Amino acid sequence: MSKISEKKILANRANSARSSGPKSLRGKRESRQNALKNGLFAKNIVVTAAGERIADFERFTEWVWNSVDPDDALEAILIEDFVHN
Repeated sequence: MSKISEKKILANRANSARSSGPKSLRGKRESRQNALKNGLFAKNIVVTAAGERIADFERFTEWVWNSVDPDDALEAILIEDFVHN
């Protein structure tokens, strides 16, 4: 097991003091999306790909609901899960 030198520890502390992440609200908001690959497990609706619009997503959601016409709460939950994931 190797021991980290005091010089290396001080350098790491100095670097971490300078790079502690975004400070502005915009920077924080944008950095939340850094790990997003496809939105499969996203907690929020992600409409960012070229040409996607919220209105299109809302029309799709309405079409799915009208096409399936759920009979009970379980079907409604499954539709919501399908539409949002």
